[in-house]
Amino acid sequence: MANINDYLSVAGAQKISKKAPFSEADQLILARISYLPFHKIKLGLFETIASVADKMHELPASAFGWPDDRKLIELLGQSRRFNKMRISNFVRHNDKALEKQFSAVTIHLNPQRAYLSFYGTDSSLTGWKEDFNLAFLDNIPAQIEALEYLKKVSLKFFWKKLYLGGHSKGGHVSIFAAIHAADHIQKRVQAVYNYDGPGIRKDLVEQDLGSFKILDRINTFVPQESIIGRLFEHREGLTIIHSL
Repeated sequence: MANINDYLSVAGAQKISKKAPFSEADQLILARISYLPFHKIKLGLFETIASVADKMHELPASAFGWPDDRKLIELLGQSRRFNKMRISNFVRHNDKALEKQFSAVTIHLNPQRAYLSFYGTDSSLTGWKEDFNLAFLDNIPAQIEALEYLKKVSLKFFWKKLYLGGHSKGGHVSIFAAIHAADHIQKRVQAVYNYDGPGIRKDLVEQDLGSFKILDRINTFVPQESIIGRLFEHREGLTIIHSL
């Protein structure tokens, strides 16, 4: 079955234009970028994806969390669609005591737009514990940190239109941050992309009017046999992806 690397192999040579507009597949790739091992390299200020790819090329295979990620960053570095985009504000915080696992990175699409990419759940016990905590805690640490991350990035790049996205828990915290953000930040959020991430608990959605203000800008995509992505309340647009 084709994946995002196959897409990049074909579409990566095309610059973003009216003939080759930014697609849902491109948005998914931006969400996946947060899974790359930025913490394993010395990351400069506003490095391009091309320069990040050069640095990650030197890393051993064991540095990558997913088997296809080495190929992913290689293709991104070669891609005319992505290689000139710049990276900033990478953070990674794991705390066993707080049962917190959080990471995010900002991708600057152009001088006017930025995409905040939130990392999902890894294979660590801390990450899975935090996921289970979603079921019975009003808030988990990653949700709160995602909201703080959005506040800081929106203040630092106050003139930019913002996009948020992530896979699994990364998609969930991107929704949480968007619906709990202050009005002046919400107005700048153009879209939120949740890829197979849980929704928000019904009782918490009904408590927060912010969720209704931004609902039409939240986009959730789940595989047809998804379990995690169908958890909790999804009042936003829900697209079910059918496998071939």
